[in-house]
Amino acid sequence: MSVLLAHRFLRAVRESPELAARIGALGGDATLEDIAAITAELGMAIAPADLRRAYRQDWMLGALAGNGSGKAKRASSSAASAI
Repeated sequence: MSVLLAHRFLRAVRESPELAARIGALGGDATLEDIAAITAELGMAIAPADLRRAYRQDWMLGALAGNGSGKAKRASSSAASAI
C-alpha cells in the first residue's frame, strides 16, 4: 500500500508547482530520507524504500508508454496509481 501512496506523491509533485519547488529546494544532494521527511510532514509518511520502488516503476512505465516524454510518464504514473 505504501508504494501506491508513493505513486500518488510522485503525481502530486508533478501537479503542484509549490511541492515541486519544495523538493527542488532540497538541492542535488537530497536523499530519499529527506524526501520521506517531507512526505511525513504532509501526513503521508512514505518509507524511502517505497519511494525508490515507486520511482523505478514510474520510470519503467514511462519508458513502456512511449518515447520517454514527460507526458507519457505522467499518464503512466496516473494509471499505476489507480491500480
